[in-house]
Amino acid sequence: MKKSIWGAAACLLLVLSGCSNREAFPVEALDWQLCTVQEQETGEVLFAGPGEDGWPEAKEKALSCVMEAGEITLTDEAERKNWRETYRQIHAPDHQGTAVYEVAFEDDGEGLLTTGVTRYQNGEEEASLLLDTGDYVLRFSAPLSNESP
Repeated sequence: MKKSIWGAAACLLLVLSGCSNREAFPVEALDWQLCTVQEQETGEVLFAGPGEDGWPEAKEKALSCVMEAGEITLTDEAERKNWRETYRQIHAPDHQGTAVYEVAFEDDGEGLLTTGVTRYQNGEEEASLLLDTGDYVLRFSAPLSNESP
């Protein structure tokens, strides 16, 4: 299980590293919104954030994520639920702004969180956050202003 988590983190790191030449950005200052929740084993997208139309079979879910002072908080406004977990950085942002964090879940499980920048063909960029829980991968995005480093 741990090998698969580390393998997934390495893949995420490589994928996100190749997306942009942007410097590191302040992950704690961004407004992270859910894009998708994907089942790890089958790859099926179970949930998609509002406005994410690429997955018609997925249920819509509005979920936000805040990273602050070693704590990550996921909030489901519709169900009035919060989940708080702790994180620590295990790979500092590289020259392309990609960083990796280890997440400790309350149930004694571990996961990995990778942040980076996605650049689209039209030149637009957004911050990307991938949270690998072992069973699921949650993908969040946040807008980046042109003034960000």
